[in-house]
Amino acid sequence: MTQARRLPLHALVLPLAFFALAGAVSTSLPAAAEMPAKDEVKRASKLDAEGKKAYSGKDFLKALKSFQAAWTLSPDPRYAYNAARCLERLGRLDEAADWYRKYLEAAPDAPDRAEVETKMRVLAEQALAQKGLRQMRITSTPAGARLTIDRSGTPVVTPWEGTLAYGKHVLQLDLPGHDALERTIDVGPDSASAVEITLAATAKREQRPQIGPDLRASKPRGSAPVRGRGVRTAGIVSASIAGALVIAGTTLGLLARSQQATVDTMAANARSYDRSEYDAGVDTGRTYTRFANLALLGAAATGLTGALMWLLAPSDAQEAPAR
Repeated sequence: MTQARRLPLHALVLPLAFFALAGAVSTSLPAAAEMPAKDEVKRASKLDAEGKKAYSGKDFLKALKSFQAAWTLSPDPRYAYNAARCLERLGRLDEAADWYRKYLEAAPDAPDRAEVETKMRVLAEQALAQKGLRQMRITSTPAGARLTIDRSGTPVVTPWEGTLAYGKHVLQLDLPGHDALERTIDVGPDSASAVEITLAATAKREQRPQIGPDLRASKPRGSAPVRGRGVRTAGIVSASIAGALVIAGTTLGLLARSQQATVDTMAANARSYDRSEYDAGVDTGRTYTRFANLALLGAAATGLTGALMWLLAPSDAQEAPAR
């Protein structure tokens, strides 16, 4: 049986090394699509010439289309710059700023970079002005204050940059350890674009040490109300009135008993007295009895009230405790 021939080791290594080298070389070369073809460069140059001619004739829209088409074929920085100039003349300021940015990206070492960057900032401000807006920067000292604009929306932290519409705006700033502040600003095309606000630190209240008793909260001794004494005095007066009523009731009761004896005598000797005299004597006895009962009931009620007032009155020690 015939054995398969084995290739020598160098016969396998050489082809592999060749393919590896070829791959390394091919990856180091730029792709053909990354560089515009010669015909595209020529077409872009022709469009650029057409755009310049239209620009000279103040047909800025036609010139813009030519420069943008040239940029699409060949990203030459000059085409981006010319397109930005056309957009600026057409009043499309936002787009003009974008094309100036493309110009600087395509020409990072452009000698007029500082001038173009300044133009871009001016165009951005003019574009906002067309919309009634202004770019604002609000700072505070110290920084880090919570800022609320027009008392609505989510608070932000200073320093803050953003756009505000023309008109008056209310700024509210709050920072721990500092007094809250509210300020109204007027935003317009000629107003300052930067607002700086200084927050005042909250004053610390000095607590003075207290020496001796607090005279504002206390009263001199002896000035405490003597409510207990007054109540006991009223109880004594009530008891005195009750005693007087008892005496009056007793007297009226005795008079009623005497009148009752008189009436009984008149009844026993009916022939000697007139009927009207008898009836008058009975009425007088009833009157004495009625008033005697009322006096005794009043004496009982008044005496009971006086006794309760005496017993339930607080003592002087309870009314004015010593400090």
